[in-house]
Amino acid sequence: WTPELENLSDTDRQRLLDNNIEIKVTGVGKINATIAASAVCSGWKYYRRIINVGTAGSHTYDVGSLVKPTNFAQRDMRVETFGFPSFLTPGEESPFITIRGKEDGPTCWTGDNANGYAETTEQHPTFDVVEMEAYAIAKVCRENNREFIAYKYISDKAGVDAKEEFEENVSGIPWTQIIDEILA
Repeated sequence: WTPELENLSDTDRQRLLDNNIEIKVTGVGKINATIAASAVCSGWKYYRRIINVGTAGSHTYDVGSLVKPTNFAQRDMRVETFGFPSFLTPGEESPFITIRGKEDGPTCWTGDNANGYAETTEQHPTFDVVEMEAYAIAKVCRENNREFIAYKYISDKAGVDAKEEFEENVSGIPWTQIIDEILA
């Protein structure tokens, strides 16, 4: 199930192939993303970079925006009962994985549901980017010393109407723009 790839043109597919860029579909959710990213990082072929392109919801960006997050967190890591702050994985120093040294960039909040409002807190009443895979991929890349870049096309407002909004907007990923930037 890969509706995000439906409008990737044959021309853009060929541009990727011509530049030795392979498409790997992760599947939905953090577990599937971890498995896929781990396979890429430990395979026989060395990849120095993983680029994650997909749709996402947002509480702060307009539908149709293309966002390039620089921080990643698990919005469904909630172990306050055990005395840990919201979103912090026990045993880690920060809930955030930051890439490219840009701590002030947008944050991508990964969790295994599409309604980000279900996991907001008083300190985080809204989320920039809400999706289901990027934190897992960012963490695998960090652990395997690989560069990670994410492009998130905002397809919905990450609320109760996310399904309908996603279905209406999933085909809007600006593939040519993303590939132009990757190849620049």
